[in-house]
Amino acid sequence: ADATGADDGRDADVDGGRPPRADGDGRESDGDGSDAEADEEEPDTTAAQRAWNADARRRCVDLVKDREAELFAKKDPPNGAEFKLKSAALWREIAEENPNGAQYSRLRYWMRTCVFGLTADETGTALVALLCGCWWAAPVGRQLDQGVGVPSTCAACGATSECLAVHLLLGECDGEAACSCPEADEIRLRWEEEVDDLYTAHATSHPAAVAEYLIAPPRSLRRVALMIGRASGVKVPWGLASELPRVFTRTWGAWSRLKLEEAARGAAG
Repeated sequence: ADATGADDGRDADVDGGRPPRADGDGRESDGDGSDAEADEEEPDTTAAQRAWNADARRRCVDLVKDREAELFAKKDPPNGAEFKLKSAALWREIAEENPNGAQYSRLRYWMRTCVFGLTADETGTALVALLCGCWWAAPVGRQLDQGVGVPSTCAACGATSECLAVHLLLGECDGEAACSCPEADEIRLRWEEEVDDLYTAHATSHPAAVAEYLIAPPRSLRRVALMIGRASGVKVPWGLASELPRVFTRTWGAWSRLKLEEAARGAAG
């Protein structure tokens, strides 16, 4: 599946395109048997909830298009926009290559509940843009400057990199200079500490998932995927899968919003 294709904003449940649901809703239980938590995590079965999800997805698409406008090519006549540059590198670390019905259902539920559910403002949109390869702070590929493709650069330090997402989020890519921005380093340390604490809290109940996190190459998209809550072939427990995206928005998402606001004030003043 192409993670960066344009979304028409329709909800798949409303369209009738939803595949048969596998046993369960695809989430790993933390095993506490709480009826209250089970009620809170029920799939979106009501028309009102489906409508809310559809609206959240439309808002997400609009925000991504607005914030990452330089990565889009406008159609003529105007029909919205389409991605000029695409990348599914991070997505390939998250989604199974040929998902069966149960895997698809789990991935879709995680995206709708844990990712799109955070897109009320730019903090959550940063995560969606990262998954699409077009986060303004660390875009994939080349950007257009007066019609000429130029290498993308890290929004924090201005460096180019073979993989800007790894460079910015994890500090450096193997064989390259480290990100030199002290402010980004502070955000990175906070993010890593919160992620480490969450995985440590699940070490006894879910040792396999924690082991996958510990053995992931320290400067890789595989590690990024595990740090945002989902990785191909790993049964990440729901307590992690649902909370790790929030950790990203509290740290990198908040930083991204702040930088965008600073840039807007600078342009206006």
